[in-house]
Amino acid sequence: GTNKKRIWEYEQCAGLKKKIEAVRKDPKYDTDNARDKACRKLRADAELCPLKVPHPANGVPCGLGCSLCQDARTIETQRAKAARTKHEQLRMRSLLAAFRSEALQPGFVHEFA
Repeated sequence: GTNKKRIWEYEQCAGLKKKIEAVRKDPKYDTDNARDKACRKLRADAELCPLKVPHPANGVPCGLGCSLCQDARTIETQRAKAARTKHEQLRMRSLLAAFRSEALQPGFVHEFA
């Protein structure tokens, strides 16, 4: 079916509002049909979207569930990266603690390679 409203007439998430407004103000889209067609191609900025999903605008048919599965994998990847970072930070603290305790010993001299 055909929408009764233009894409910009639907309530949109924060991840799309500015993008849609930019299309509406762009002079290369000189008709409502051209603007509507361009808006249908936009995807939300996941960082600004409350769902954290790069979904199409409201008014465009979308299987959002598929995107959510993809995002679940992304979240797991981010968690694994955070765990590696935490592990590296703890390792660095341990190395620095060992260096400090050695450096505090009388007669310690650090030689540059």
